[in-house]
Amino acid sequence: MSKYKIYLYSEGVKDPKIIEVSPDEKISEFLKKHCIGEGETFLSMEDDDNVIMAETFEKAGIKEKHRIHCHRCRKVTVKVTYNGRDISKTFPPSATGKKVFKWAIKEFNISEEDSGNLELRINNANGDKLKNTDHIGSFVRHPHCELLLFLVPKENIQG
Repeated sequence: MSKYKIYLYSEGVKDPKIIEVSPDEKISEFLKKHCIGEGETFLSMEDDDNVIMAETFEKAGIKEKHRIHCHRCRKVTVKVTYNGRDISKTFPPSATGKKVFKWAIKEFNISEEDSGNLELRINNANGDKLKNTDHIGSFVRHPHCELLLFLVPKENIQG
């Protein structure tokens, strides 16, 4: 069977690795070979709430250029602070910044128009920006399966 490339995100690593896999490759073997840490490791597709339980890549429906995430945390508790108010929810490590941002905007009852001027920052109001394509699991390491985010106005660069 011919091989194809996938994007692999992982625990504590922001940028994905491009990995070649074959459809009949066993997911259990892939986890041993490519995922860090001791203990049980989980694999999930980008923005999918479920852990992949299939035996092979083909059975899991993972195809060319799919984005997957391996992590020891099955879920990450995300806490978002905005204007002195906190909300929290658990997401899979494969959840993207875009998905978390949309959830936070809805929970804080912020209009779509006003949300255009806001962004999520990691760990504090001046922390690194959480980009739409970032996987939240890339910012946490087991056993600390929590991510603190701040919803803040975008920086306006004037010059």
